[in-house]
Amino acid sequence: MHHVDHWYDSSGIKMYYTPNLRPNNAGVMTIGQTFFEIPPGLPSVVKSGTCTSECTRKLMKTPVKVVSSLNHMHYLGIGGKMEQFRSGHVVYNLTNDQPYSYDSPKVYYYETPIEILPGDELKMTCEYSSMNRHHTTRYGPGSLEEMCYGLITYYPKESFVGNCIQWRDFDQCVFGDNEFYEKSTSAFNESLPETGAIFKLIFDNCNVYGSCRSECPAAIAEARKRNPTYAGEVWEMMKMSIWENKELNYGRLFRFVSAFDTCDRKSDQSASSTSSTSGSHQGCQMTHNNQMTSGNEDKGGEGGRTPGRKPDAVGTFLELAKALGSKPLLQNIIFNVNEN
Repeated sequence: MHHVDHWYDSSGIKMYYTPNLRPNNAGVMTIGQTFFEIPPGLPSVVKSGTCTSECTRKLMKTPVKVVSSLNHMHYLGIGGKMEQFRSGHVVYNLTNDQPYSYDSPKVYYYETPIEILPGDELKMTCEYSSMNRHHTTRYGPGSLEEMCYGLITYYPKESFVGNCIQWRDFDQCVFGDNEFYEKSTSAFNESLPETGAIFKLIFDNCNVYGSCRSECPAAIAEARKRNPTYAGEVWEMMKMSIWENKELNYGRLFRFVSAFDTCDRKSDQSASSTSSTSGSHQGCQMTHNNQMTSGNEDKGGEGGRTPGRKPDAVGTFLELAKALGSKPLLQNIIFNVNEN
């Protein structure tokens, strides 16, 4: 940084102090979505994240009062809104940016504070346009990556603990459960005896790339029996956290999660093959009986990938090679990396 004595601007900050403490402390809660795959060249892509009623009951000690709200996306964002639900019905629209501007975000102030009760749901919906992009945009802190967050200023601060964010449909508020938190944060800490035994089980019985060894499915099943966080949405979230961290990509952790994928991927492909065979048979019947040429269309999911399907080995390494190195999604996992 260079300092020029005779150059000045109008930026700065004013701080005010008072001996008269206010009756309440204010806090900021975050709701939204952290899983992103926005394909290029699309005029509209919609993402959403919900702070579910289960989560507000878990995170809120008492009702809170909202004094302001703000939508947050990056440069692909073109619209966004936050809604408050109670018993399945919208009771208040906290924000509604049509259009949304990253450079000129709008803060919504409420003359009469809005009350949020434990059991209410808060939903953040974001709309994006990727017409000027030539590659898939994913979640990340950079302005050329994307986010979908709603920021809510409320009081009293002490009544709401943590943030209320989803990864796909997985509610991250469950990390407040001590047993779940301990299992998830220890899942990759190989220095723990029980985790070290799982690492050895997987490496002794599974390939880290290529084909699924015959003894590997049983080893994976045993690992998931010992620690259920090696399966489901939380496992997918943890894997992405590792894959998107450049420092860990080719270390022992990367090989550990890749070993699971050698057989998980085979199971997905077998299920897909069975579904395609069944669909093809049905398509043939329709053509024969109704003279319709109705084939199987792979509608896929975001980016043309069927939801829940994992990429093949080549696709995985291509994605890793193009990774932007965004921060891990799980900040509190303890990584114990032993590079070989």
